[in-house]
Amino acid sequence: MHVLRGKILLLSLTIVFFHTAHIHAWECEVTLNGPNTIKVGQAITLSTSGTPEGGSYSWFNTPNLVPHGSTAELTGFVPSFSDYIRVGVTYTTPRGKRCIARKWIYVCICYVRISGPNEVKVGETISLHADGDPPDGTYAWSPVPGLVPSGSSAQFTGQVPSNVSIGVTYTTPDEKTCSDTHEITVSEECSVSLSGPSEVGIGDTISLAASGSPGGGTYTWSPVPGLVANGSSAQFTGQVPSNVSIGVTYTTPDGGTCTDTHVVTAFGVGSITGPICVNSGSTLTKDHFTIMTDPIGFEHLITVNPLTFSILSQSEEATVIASCGPGTADDATTTIIVVNSNVKNGKSISFEIPNFLNDVLKKIGLGDKADLSVKDTFKDFNECCEFGVSTSTDGTFAVTLSIGAGPFTIIGIPIPPRFKEWVSADMVNVTLSGGGSVAIDGSYKACEENTNWSGGGDL
Repeated sequence: MHVLRGKILLLSLTIVFFHTAHIHAWECEVTLNGPNTIKVGQAITLSTSGTPEGGSYSWFNTPNLVPHGSTAELTGFVPSFSDYIRVGVTYTTPRGKRCIARKWIYVCICYVRISGPNEVKVGETISLHADGDPPDGTYAWSPVPGLVPSGSSAQFTGQVPSNVSIGVTYTTPDEKTCSDTHEITVSEECSVSLSGPSEVGIGDTISLAASGSPGGGTYTWSPVPGLVANGSSAQFTGQVPSNVSIGVTYTTPDGGTCTDTHVVTAFGVGSITGPICVNSGSTLTKDHFTIMTDPIGFEHLITVNPLTFSILSQSEEATVIASCGPGTADDATTTIIVVNSNVKNGKSISFEIPNFLNDVLKKIGLGDKADLSVKDTFKDFNECCEFGVSTSTDGTFAVTLSIGAGPFTIIGIPIPPRFKEWVSADMVNVTLSGGGSVAIDGSYKACEENTNWSGGGDL
C-alpha cells in the first residue's frame, strides 16, 4: 500500500514538472527579421516581434546599429574578424521574462549585379549594365560571341537561338573581386517575306507566296477584294484599276509576329486605235496600234490579235482585240476594213450614137456606109488609202468605125458622162479613114486622186 502511494506521488511530481517546464518555455518568445546580406555603407532595417506582447526590446551593442524600439537600422561596415555582422535583441515580457534572438548578416565587401533584358531575337542588339560596389572598380566581361563590352556596360547581339550566360567580374579598388551572371534567351527573329508578280490584268489571276521564319507558324492575310488565301499562299484576281496593297502577318510558334506587304497594280485596257484599213495579206505589229491602259504605263503587257488579215471578198470588217492577258475581263476593241484590191467588179456602159454625129455622117455621104460602135471594159475595185477605203477604176474605152469609103474629115465623139469626171475634155478627136479603131486606157487611182489616160488610134 505504501509502495503504491509512493509511485502515485512520483507520477504526480513528474506531471507537475513537465507541465511547469512547458509553461515556462512559452512565457517569452522573440523573432528577428531582416535581410541576409548587406553592402558596405548600405542601410537596412531590422524588425523584431516578441510574445507575449507589451514587453520591451534591448538591442545588442553592434557598430552602426541604431535601435528604434522593435526596429533598428543597420549600416553596413567591414567586420574585423569575419565576413558577417552579428546583430541581436533581448525581449523582456511584462512579467519580466527574457528571451534573445540573434542574426548573422553577410557583408558584401564586393558586390556586382548585371541588369538588362532577358530575351533577344537573332540579329537584335540589347544593352546590359553592371553595377559594382564599392564604386570606382573595374569590370571584366566574359568572352561571349556577340558581346561588345565597354566598361560597366556592354552591347549584346543575338547570334543563334540558344540560352546564353553572360558574366562579369568586378574588382574593387582594394582588389576584392566578385562576379555575377545574367541569363539571356536568344530566339530566332520573326521574319516574313511576300513574293509574287507586281502587275495583274483586270479579271486575270496571279499567285502570291509568303515565307515565315522560324518555321511552324501561322499566316494571316489582309482582307482584300479578289484575294483568296490558303495558308502561306494566296490567289489574287484583279478587280478594278488601282494599286492594291496585300499584307500578311506571320505568327511564330512562340507568339512573335511580323508583317510584310506586297503592292500589286491591277490594270485594264482603256482603248485601242489603229489603221482604218489594211490590204488583204498584210501582217501588222502591235506598234501599228495606239493603246492606252488604265493606269497608264502597262502597254507593254497588252496583247493584240489578230495581226494578220486575209479575205477573199472585195472588203470586210475585222475586229482587233487588245487584251491584258488570258482570262481578262477588261479588253478593248477596234475595227479595221480589210481590202482585197484583186477582186474587181465589172462596169459596162452602153449608149446610142448621138444624133448630131449621125447628121454629120449623113452630110458627108456616110450615113448608110458607116458602122460606129463604142464600148468600155472598165472595172471598179477597192483600195486602202491613208485616209481610208476608196474605189478606184481601170480599163479601156474603145471606139470602132467601119466605113465603105474614106479618108474623110475630123469628127468629135463625146465621152460618156460616166468618164467625164476623170477627163478634162468633153470629146476625143479622131481622124476618119477607111476604117479603124481608137482605144483609150484609163485608170483612176483613188489613193492618189489622180487620173491617167493613154492610148489612141485611127478610124
